Amino acid sequence: PSIFLLLLVGLFPFVYSLVASFQRINRRVTDTSFHGLLNYERLLGDERFWDALLNTAIFTAVALPVELGLGLLLARLFLNPIPGRQIFIALIILPSVIAPFVGGAMWRLMFDNVFGPINQVLSWLAGYRVEILWLLNENPVIVFGAILACEIWQWTPFMFLVLLAGLTNVDRSLVEAAQLDGASGLQIFTRILIPLIRPVILVALTIRGL
Repeated sequence: PSIFLLLLVGLFPFVYSLVASFQRINRRVTDTSFHGLLNYERLLGDERFWDALLNTAIFTAVALPVELGLGLLLARLFLNPIPGRQIFIALIILPSVIAPFVGGAMWRLMFDNVFGPINQVLSWLAGYRVEILWLLNENPVIVFGAILACEIWQWTPFMFLVLLAGLTNVDRSLVEAAQLDGASGLQIFTRILIPLIRPVILVALTIRGL
């Protein structure tokens, strides 16, 4: 029953949207008659669609490597037992269990140009009042960076968990043999661990990219 409920919740919006894309439904008209491919023709002819597609591609191309790199570093850091390991892992994965709309509301408050803590910290560091309009700035780089920070904060824990699971399942005898042969920690990480978890990395990138 639980699997059926999850499938229902996940598939129903997709199927409904697919069916509605062939109808005349919009914000003002609720005509459910068949509309053919006219909606898709309008979509492909809209410059805003192509701009959004390009921005999404650029955003993904920047965010994915950063999330993968941070996830790998964190997974390698917590691969070996350290004091308070479970507590730190729980804190790291906390953003991934927060609902996206809650996380978005939180970051919106943090980016507030008057009361947000980000501008306040920058003011302390700069020695004068900083009021950057992070989400309404005319400079697209600033807005892009603000949204990118939210994205990395939200999805790096997912990368971390998947990669940590992959690294944990690596045969430790291979690492110990490399250590006996005099391999450094960096060599073990780049030449043994990463090649062995390459399928896990590909799965994580595929899931994240979708």
